Amino acid sequence: AGFGDSSIQLRSLKPSEGEDDVDGMEEDDEDLGNATVPPGQAVELLGHSGPITALSSSLDETFLLSASCDASVRLWSLELKRCLVSFKSHSGPVWDVAVCPRSPYFATGGWDGTARVWSTEHSKPLRLLVGHMSDVDSVAWHPNAHYVATGSSDCTVRLWDVATGKAVRVLTGGHKHKVSSVAVSPNGKLAASGAVDGSVAVWDLGESKLLGQFSTGGSIWSLDFDRYGSMLASGDANGVVGLWDAGSAIPSPLASYETKDTPVYNVHFSRTNLLFAMAEFSNNP
Repeated sequence: AGFGDSSIQLRSLKPSEGEDDVDGMEEDDEDLGNATVPPGQAVELLGHSGPITALSSSLDETFLLSASCDASVRLWSLELKRCLVSFKSHSGPVWDVAVCPRSPYFATGGWDGTARVWSTEHSKPLRLLVGHMSDVDSVAWHPNAHYVATGSSDCTVRLWDVATGKAVRVLTGGHKHKVSSVAVSPNGKLAASGAVDGSVAVWDLGESKLLGQFSTGGSIWSLDFDRYGSMLASGDANGVVGLWDAGSAIPSPLASYETKDTPVYNVHFSRTNLLFAMAEFSNNP
């Protein structure tokens, strides 16, 4: 997890002594290797000079990428628990970072209205994706690793060809406010975008058209498709984790889970389809 004081904490998902385990958690832990942290403990990573805005780890859990308001992205070794390199190219805060399904690439989006494609083996970006009229607030890779989806404060979603740096899809009409989250389905056919007004749009990437819309009532901070692409999870500012039927023409609600009035900043389906949600800690009873 990343924090406003510029620190990052690594924590184990394994239960401490005396706590019950969660079915399926062992399978998620099988490939963690050197990324593991002893149960009940935390490892702090320090190096950024501004609030942490996003985190993304490699599929093999060997490294972690962090984005920050200090205009940099840092690469951390999860074995050594230290920073290996700092990437600097954006001219302002970096709002999001996403590791590519194929190593060693990753993508970023920032305050300067651009998205960038990088390699962990080079200090400078490989592609500069220019076209949005305002901040690029969210980035997500297509599962084939040939495309990157971006959501922007200009209320649009774009799909970029990584090889050419050109936008091959410009999705408009789904939002009237800042697009704060974007996700691509595992089969690569659908994209979902969420905005600060609580609206969520589901798009057909092949036909470049809007399939359906719904509203959660709170600013959308995170979206994620399950491993089969049949469900979409949302996390919002009202402290609600929502589950939606992504297979229907008009997405319908399946379930909702309320927190203790704490905003949900991230939702993520694990390899075994367990849904994790990260919320802000609150001392309020």
